[in-house]
Amino acid sequence: MSDIKKLSMTPTQSSLHELLDTDAGTAYHIPLYQRDFKWSDIEVEDFLRDAFESFKFDKQRFFGTVLLSENAPQHDKKTDIPSLYVIDGQQRLTTTLLILTAMRHLAIEISENF
Repeated sequence: MSDIKKLSMTPTQSSLHELLDTDAGTAYHIPLYQRDFKWSDIEVEDFLRDAFESFKFDKQRFFGTVLLSENAPQHDKKTDIPSLYVIDGQQRLTTTLLILTAMRHLAIEISENF
């Protein structure tokens, strides 16, 4: 048992902005052992409703646990670019990034039509 590495984690409370505020060029990777993105319209609508209510009533909401690692999990190839491996929270994080990407595209489209 002496050759088993101990995993050391220090939990922190972060805002979504802090979570996504990585160095330029940092990539998020989903390890090979993670399941595919499976949220249906129902989960996405619940997620959006919670987010909307949080903004509407200016309340903080618990986003859920997101566990990131700088080390490539077993069987994943380490890349040369700065990387964060999503160990937990993939569904919420992927949904958030898809929503932010859609909002960015919409904002660009609106600004081009002004």
